[in-house]
Amino acid sequence: MSRDDDRKDDEALLADVARAFVARGELPPTTEAEVLAAEDDGVEFEGDLPEALATFRAPKTDEREEVGALSRREEPKSETARQVVSLDDARRARDAKRGVTFGHVMTFAFGAAVAAGAMLVMRPTQHPSPREEPGSGAPGTTASAVPSASSKIEIGPVSHCQAGCCAGVSCGTAQGELRSCASGRSCVACGDATSQSDALLVRVGTFSPTDLLADEKLDALDVCGRVPSSEWSCVPLRGDPGATARARSLSLLVSPQELAAGLEIQLRNRNEKSNKKTDAVVGHWRDSVRLGPTVLCRGVGALVVGEKDEHLGSLSLFLDETHYVEIERSDDALALLRSRGDIALADETPALFETTTKGHFALAVGPLDKATAEQLRWALLEKGRAATVVLGADYRGEPKALP
Repeated sequence: MSRDDDRKDDEALLADVARAFVARGELPPTTEAEVLAAEDDGVEFEGDLPEALATFRAPKTDEREEVGALSRREEPKSETARQVVSLDDARRARDAKRGVTFGHVMTFAFGAAVAAGAMLVMRPTQHPSPREEPGSGAPGTTASAVPSASSKIEIGPVSHCQAGCCAGVSCGTAQGELRSCASGRSCVACGDATSQSDALLVRVGTFSPTDLLADEKLDALDVCGRVPSSEWSCVPLRGDPGATARARSLSLLVSPQELAAGLEIQLRNRNEKSNKKTDAVVGHWRDSVRLGPTVLCRGVGALVVGEKDEHLGSLSLFLDETHYVEIERSDDALALLRSRGDIALADETPALFETTTKGHFALAVGPLDKATAEQLRWALLEKGRAATVVLGADYRGEPKALP
């Protein structure tokens, strides 16, 4: 047997052994027929890829043509059709076939991986919803908490009519002439009024003369008044039309005890004001005034008589409250107007007063009786706002009403 015959026998033997191992699954398929058979049987390749297939490399044109030629090559039908090649050449041809087959598989796998990566890149990023850590954020707040829309101080009713009232339009139990108060009060408590007010102003009302006084003389007369411990204070008997209550009040503060001791009134000629000239006094009245619902509501009727006790006319007098709750003082009126906007009162309205002492202006509420003023002061203090009760002795002129 020649050496060529021995080589052919070796190659045939090797091919038979290789096919046997492939059939048993111990070697990967190396021919197109073996690959197709393995795919039909559902056999999957396990193991490491050759180094040439570890990374994708697009085949060149001549390589693609060679791969196409190899894929179209048919298996020889008989031993005689085989070419005589060396064992190394056979192995290289086998490796080339195997590379073509697995090259198709890896190319498909690589393309699928690239497509999946592209889909991941193009998909919009889904950010997780923010979650607050337990205990995070400002104390006492939650994510849905809404801050307070306003820091305005709100004060409820302080001048409402109590159940034990006796006079005024707001008093449901008032009877007769006490249902409406000439003094302007809307509610007057029953009982002793000395506990409600410790200082009052005497306001001059209307004067109804008798025939003993000529009408032209009235414009020249003043009304003067005092209590035993005070000096005389005077205002014109006839005030200007539309004059306010403050402009018609005597400039002296009187206590309930002083009024009980006696209030004295005189009608005087304006051009003779000296107390030593008795001819300046045209008429007079003096009496003890005791505070109560009727006096605070209806006022006091003073019967003025002349030197010979002749009846000259009737003068109405009213006792007004003098207590103010002063919220703030400042030389800047605009600053006080801004402070007014921070306070909402249910039944009272602050006003701007001009003063004659420290601070040119004052933001205050009043006049009120002492009990109501103290109630309002404490209501403001409890809301964190400073407030004091004053008598408004240095308030000058008429206040400016504020909205």
